[in-house]
Amino acid sequence: MFGQILIGLAQPFCLCAPTRYSDLWFSDKGRTSATALASLANPLGAAIGQLVDSEWATKPSDIPNMVLYISIIVSCPAYMYITCI
Repeated sequence: MFGQILIGLAQPFCLCAPTRYSDLWFSDKGRTSATALASLANPLGAAIGQLVDSEWATKPSDIPNMVLYISIIVSCPAYMYITCI
């Protein structure tokens, strides 16, 4: 429950970030496309995640392995992002 609350509190910052960065990094012509692409990444990632989850865990005993694989996939880009800052 704590994790869900934490994610819920962080979500507005993540959803508002594309407009700020597109304003800083792109010209007036490219700002709309950059904002649209970054804003669609969240629901597109969720949709792909739901499709992949259902393929990896076809029976209840596969769920722990599925969670492990997804944790590894998510942790690698997050670690690379943190080390680049």
